[in-house]
Order: sequence, then C-alpha cells, then structure tokens
Amino acid sequence: MILALKIFSIFITTLLGVLSLLFNFRNGEGRITNQGKIVLTIILLSSFTGIVTTIVESNESKIEAQERLAKTTKVLHEFNRTQTPITRVKLLYWLELPQSNIEVFNYSAFVDGLITSNADQFLDPITHVDPNPDLDLISEDQNGNPTRIAIKLGSKYWPSPQEYKALSSVALFYSFSLFIKNKSINPEMFDSLISIDPGHLDFIALNSFNNLNQLEYEYLDKKLLIRGSYEFAPVLWKKNGAVSSIVDLNGAQILLLPENSTDHELKDRYSQVLSKELIKKQRELSKAVNIKTILLSFADGHEIWIDGTHIKKSAYRGGYPVFSIILPKDIKEFLTLQETKKH
Repeated sequence: MILALKIFSIFITTLLGVLSLLFNFRNGEGRITNQGKIVLTIILLSSFTGIVTTIVESNESKIEAQERLAKTTKVLHEFNRTQTPITRVKLLYWLELPQSNIEVFNYSAFVDGLITSNADQFLDPITHVDPNPDLDLISEDQNGNPTRIAIKLGSKYWPSPQEYKALSSVALFYSFSLFIKNKSINPEMFDSLISIDPGHLDFIALNSFNNLNQLEYEYLDKKLLIRGSYEFAPVLWKKNGAVSSIVDLNGAQILLLPENSTDHELKDRYSQVLSKELIKKQRELSKAVNIKTILLSFADGHEIWIDGTHIKKSAYRGGYPVFSIILPKDIKEFLTLQETKKH
C-alpha cells in the first residue's frame, strides 16, 4: 500500500510537471489561473504524500531490521544455551561464626591458646612433616608464624558435643539448598515450597547432606569459620527449562537457603531426641552465621567467586535467613564479585 502511494505520487508529480511546461497556466496579467492553482495544489499534495510515504517506508525498514536482529540474537542465544549447559552444581563456602555467641567465643579462645602454644609444631616447610595432625596449617606469614589453621572432624580439638552442644552441630551440619530465578524477586517474598511452576522458581538443587565441613581459625583476625563443600546430586535437581545453561545465569538471582532456617516448630515427640532448649540454641547460632566467601561451579571452567559483601541476608516467608544475589548481565562485571564491595 505504501509503495503504491509512493509510486502514484511520483507519477502525478511528474505528469503535472510536464503539463506545466506544455501549457501556460497564467493569464494576461501574469497571475496563475484557477487551473494553475489546481495543478500547483495537486503537485504540493503529491510531493507531501511522497515525503510521508518515504518516512513511513524508512520506519518500516528499521522495524523490520530490528525484528531480524532480534530473531538472529534469539537464535544465537539458543545456540549458546545448547553449547554451555549446566552440567553440575557445586558449592564451596566459608562462613563466619559470630564471636558474640558464648560457645563460639569460648571455643575460639581455646583454639587461639592452642595455636600460641603450638606455633612451632606445624608443617615443616622443608621436610613437609606435620608433627601435629590435629591442627592443619593452611597459611603462614613471612616469618613462618601461622595465620590460619584448620580443625577437621575427627581431630581431638573438634568441639565436643558435651561442651559445645550448639557449635559442634552447626559446624558439622550447616549447609544450603540452592534456588535460581530467571527474574529476580524481593527475597523477603521468597517461598521455599518445592515448586518450579513458571513465576515461582526456575532451578532448584536440594542438599543431600553429604557436605564436608571443617573449622578454620584466622589467628590474626581472631575469627572462627566454617569451610564446607559439596556437589548437588543431579537427581535432586528440579528445573522448568528457563535456567538450563551458563548463559541463563547472566542477570539471574541465586538464593541460598540454610537447612536450619525455618521457623516451623518440631513436634513434641522429637524432644526425646533433641531438647527444645538445644534446638533453640542451634537455630540462634545458625541464624547469626554470615557468608564470607562462596564459589559456585556450574560446569568445567565456569566458576563464580563471590565475596560475602555482595550477598544480601534477609528474612523470607517462613524463616530467617535466606542469602541472595543477583548476578551481573555483563560478563566483565562478574570479576567485581570477587572484590569486597564498598558501601
């Protein structure tokens, strides 16, 4: 239709231009006759029609070009999705325990004293012989003094369940389930119901409690950490297809839900196994834990280091806390997640 109007306006303009050359549309006084005025009006209207149709045609061409670009981009995106599938979900984390908790404070003082009295009994840098296997040296300063040590389950220095009832349990069993949403939500509106219906959750990886936790103590900063890692079993994944590749993670929201964060009360019959007072202490300690650093791996060569300052801690529907972060859309911005965020 637009093309026909454009051709018609060009034809009329050309025809009337020829007529104006062949015929005189002025009277004896040199004024334009009525016929000339009609011809001039038609020429102007025809020219205006040509201009309008050219503009409309140009806009339609731009729209078509944008639609072609969008289709091409979508095809490339889908191609990239097939080339970079999520093949595993692995989590490595360092969690900071609160020194305000009496058990954490007392145990930290105990470990600090151990390090002070055993500073010369760690791994020999020459012979690589470890004279004290119950205290593993992780790092040391330039003078050879220990800066961080690890205490693994089985060490005689692991917090005993009799003396550190809440700490021993939290240190051993603290773990997460992982949730991913393609479109972010307010984490306070997060619902932990196991659902992957559209608009709810797009990817779920449930914890199978096969995590390997150990305690680490930062001697200089006097901080007690939980270090843990585990790989989520694929049989415990639930997904609806919205998040199935590395590409889908750009701009996605990741939520980490600790296992002991719910506000639901255990039934009375469980009090024979765990007292309500102990459950309360465990939950209080669990809720005070903060993420220091995490490493997420979704495929070989696709790891994401995230400093804890980028992670938001908040309440959710039915408990506290849930940890969340919205990943950048720009790949280059992923590198900034490793750095401490300046507030």
